Amino acid sequence: MKVITVISSLCLVITTLASEGCAPEALSFPDPLVIKPPPISLTDEKMANDYKNDPILADAKYLDKEVLFDRVTVESVHTIYNQAGPGMQFGFIVDYFTCGNISFQLLDFRGAQQNIQVGYILDLQGFCRGPQTNGYIFINDCWYQSIEGNIGTEPIGIGGY
Repeated sequence: MKVITVISSLCLVITTLASEGCAPEALSFPDPLVIKPPPISLTDEKMANDYKNDPILADAKYLDKEVLFDRVTVESVHTIYNQAGPGMQFGFIVDYFTCGNISFQLLDFRGAQQNIQVGYILDLQGFCRGPQTNGYIFINDCWYQSIEGNIGTEPIGIGGY
C-alpha cells in the first residue's frame, strides 16, 4: 500500500510541475537564422542594357534587390534642393551622382556624398529602385568604397536611413 501511495504522490507532483501554471515559461526555440542572398554583381552597362532591352524582365531581376557595382566612374554630380511645401517645416536636399543611365545615392550622414566629384572611382552596393521619371535607374542606400578620389571620410562607409 505504501508503494502505491508513493507512486501516486510522485505522479501528482510530476503532473503539477508539468502543468502550465506551475512550470516555468514554456521553452521556445530561437527564430531560424535567415541568410540573405549575396548582392547581384554586375556592371552599370549590363544593368542599363537589361532595362533598355526588356524593362519588365529587368525589374524582375533587379527591382528591390541588392546590387553590387565594381569600379563605377562618376560622370556627373547633382544636388537638388526642394523647399518646404504645405505641411512641411523643412525643405530637403537630394544629392546623387550618375554613371551612364544609373543614378546612385548614398543617403549618408557623414558628408561623403557632397565630396564626390566627377572622375572619382567607387565600388558601390545598394538597392535597385528601378527606372525613375528623370530617365535614370535609381540605386540607393549604397555602401561605398573609394577606389580613386578623396571623399573626406573613411574609404569604406554606409549610407542609409
